[in-house]
Amino acid sequence: MNHYKRPEKHYVQPGDTVVVKLGASECMMSMGLDRKLMPVRILENGFGQLLSPESGHEHSMPNPLSWMSFYSDDTGSYSYDIHEIGVGRTVTHTTGRFYVYVDGKQLYGVQSLRFEEMRDEARAMHGRDIASAEVRFVENSSFLPPWWSRSVVVPLDVEIHEKFSAWAGTSLNSPTLQRDFKDLKTEKIARNRARKYAAEYGNGRAVRDTYISLPTHPNLFAGRQHLEEI
Repeated sequence: MNHYKRPEKHYVQPGDTVVVKLGASECMMSMGLDRKLMPVRILENGFGQLLSPESGHEHSMPNPLSWMSFYSDDTGSYSYDIHEIGVGRTVTHTTGRFYVYVDGKQLYGVQSLRFEEMRDEARAMHGRDIASAEVRFVENSSFLPPWWSRSVVVPLDVEIHEKFSAWAGTSLNSPTLQRDFKDLKTEKIARNRARKYAAEYGNGRAVRDTYISLPTHPNLFAGRQHLEEI
């Protein structure tokens, strides 16, 4: 699994929620939070809201970002101690799936292992004037309890790479292969190969695997489409 690798300097925007290693400011030390990893929601005007890792509720009053390992320059606010971006408390998420988000919130049950299904769903929402609909790839957070996730937005026009395969097993659903052929060039060739295997071995299967590349997830598996099962 590919994990997000933090850059030396990561900028944040209002509305972002990140996991940051808190600094040793007087305020953080008074709360016993210095040097701890905590989720922080970035607010307007140089402030941030600490969130409870357990409940996701607000922890204390908003504080200046400068008290929580953030700095600022002409570009904006940034930190060298951000360990994870795009985090949220999403109890119902399943790691490794694509979800549709609207207004920054995950839609319950609108998820799939296949990016293309969620892309089409988001585009259909755009057609219904829901302009904020977007697709995100969601995983478990690496630094917070399992009811927290991290997500990355997937552009709807991201380039999709395809790989076609066909195989035959001792039965259609058997893990024991009789014959297999990977990296076939086209869907038509894969389907024909599955039919050939079905004639020879009594069963055949053809699939189309898809991959996308994101800055945080190069060559990410984006789902399997079953083309032929005989």
